[in-house]
Amino acid sequence: MKFIKKQTDYAFQALVFLAKNNNSCNAEKIANELELPKRLLKRILQILATEGLVKSTKGRLGGFKLNVEPKKISMAQVIKIFQGEIDLTNCLVGKKACKNIDECFVRQKLKKISIKLEEELEKITLK
Repeated sequence: MKFIKKQTDYAFQALVFLAKNNNSCNAEKIANELELPKRLLKRILQILATEGLVKSTKGRLGGFKLNVEPKKISMAQVIKIFQGEIDLTNCLVGKKACKNIDECFVRQKLKKISIKLEEELEKITLK
């Protein structure tokens, strides 16, 4: 099971890079430095800009820079942007919910783990 998907991983790497380099950086420079695919990274950075975590400046000297203090950007926040809510209880059989969803003791235990996991991921920030 992969918990952190590729886009989330790349997004967090790019955000850490931007936190370390206080200046505006274009996607190509970030992609080269981190050895990430440029096209995918551009899309990721655009999503982060739409979400308000980075600021995008157009033009020859344009690029991306953090729009939020590094200590205020958490791994949980980035996961939610790219993967949705942190929930280990998404038990589906085919495309319909399990008929035991309300009484399932496994689901209840996993819900507690999901809450604790989210709390811990909130503690992981860029700084």
